Amino acid sequence: MPELSEMLASGLPTKHCERVRSRFVVPRITENNAGITDPLLDLVSNFDVSALEIGPVRFDSIYKEYYRRNDRKTIFAMDDADFLVIDNQTHEIAVVDSQSDGYVIGFCAKDGTHFLEALLEIARRTTVHYPFNRHSLPLIDHCENAKACAEKAGGDEYLWFYKVALGCDE
Repeated sequence: MPELSEMLASGLPTKHCERVRSRFVVPRITENNAGITDPLLDLVSNFDVSALEIGPVRFDSIYKEYYRRNDRKTIFAMDDADFLVIDNQTHEIAVVDSQSDGYVIGFCAKDGTHFLEALLEIARRTTVHYPFNRHSLPLIDHCENAKACAEKAGGDEYLWFYKVALGCDE
């Protein structure tokens, strides 16, 4: 992510630059990680993720009411209208239907670390870098991007999630 000064130097309005940066730069809200070793749970527990959105994944504070833990799963974000959860035993990341009693739609990463790596790959491949020059942008291959994200997530068994997230029609 470029520094704010670099973005402003490219001629973009201050509000726009601040909004873009707020999607990726999240301030720590607590120093107490209470023994949390998973970087994903550390992120949602100890940082202000209220404006963080990467691809279809929203950590918006409006969904904080859904952040809850039971014996089996921890809900940490939303994917469109469904919950993203981490399995407390296997640490695998899954999409769970928000209108059901825990129906797993599918899995999207081996664990929190792999999920964050895949999200960073989504951001890297879909965020326009500054200064913006639309004539120099390459054509985007959504299916190739989905494959790269699935690799970061832990393998082909997670490819479906990234195909949907990135709009791969293959």
